[in-house]
Amino acid sequence: MNDNPFPVIRRILVALDASSHSRAALRAAVELAAALDAELVGLFVEEIELVHLCELPVTYEVGLYTHRPRPLSREYMERQLRALARQAEAMLAEVAERQGVRWSFRTVRGTVSAEVLNMSAESDVISLGVVGHHALMRAHRLGSTVQVAIRRASRPLLIARQGVRIGSPVLVLSCDSPYAERALALAARFRERVGGPLVVLVLAPDARKRANLRARAERWLADHGVPAHIRELARGDAETIARAVEAERGGLLVVPGDTNCLPQETLEALLQRLKCPVLWLGTTT
Repeated sequence: MNDNPFPVIRRILVALDASSHSRAALRAAVELAAALDAELVGLFVEEIELVHLCELPVTYEVGLYTHRPRPLSREYMERQLRALARQAEAMLAEVAERQGVRWSFRTVRGTVSAEVLNMSAESDVISLGVVGHHALMRAHRLGSTVQVAIRRASRPLLIARQGVRIGSPVLVLSCDSPYAERALALAARFRERVGGPLVVLVLAPDARKRANLRARAERWLADHGVPAHIRELARGDAETIARAVEAERGGLLVVPGDTNCLPQETLEALLQRLKCPVLWLGTTT
């Protein structure tokens, strides 16, 4: 596959915090980096809102054992944030070095969404947990950072959920999109590294268009010597796509970055529904 139309992935940015979904994002990023021989960049954001909150006279914390309220100071919060950053870096080092992945780590102060977007220009893929640290009480909703990234990031997104790792088979959504072959190429490349089958989900409401898309996918697969199973979908709603992915026991779903193919609302609903990691290529790849 020397004429792979998908750009080489050299650097993967992973946003880290104290949540279990963040750890899932790290594992997914490491697995992708190991498969594609990419470098991993860990980012920990000291949330400026938490620091500002401690400056308010009405802000208290309640002791876990004493149950007594005590004022929260800026110095205390900064120590806690530094401790969390050290934990995040240690976690990154352990997981990355175990897989032989090159890595680096940065700590910045600001808001998570803004800092992830700021650093995205230096990376080829952004890895995020589907739910952030402050959204754990809303486990069935997307975290705000994921929502912002879907709407504004100029890079592909790898989105993972707590307790779920990238696995086999690799699935790819194929639709009438200029990004379709790039999605096929990346899915095939990843499948080549991890083994197992490749499943192509051909999506179009019209039967004739589905037949044309299937033929186009079959030609691409044959030209590149990639074995695959093709499954046709007549409906492009999140529930239909999710059922197809679950029926195939998907370990990774690659989605073209075309909002005409998969509108952002559908993508967000799909991310809430699916358990397997999703690699969404964005709209500017």
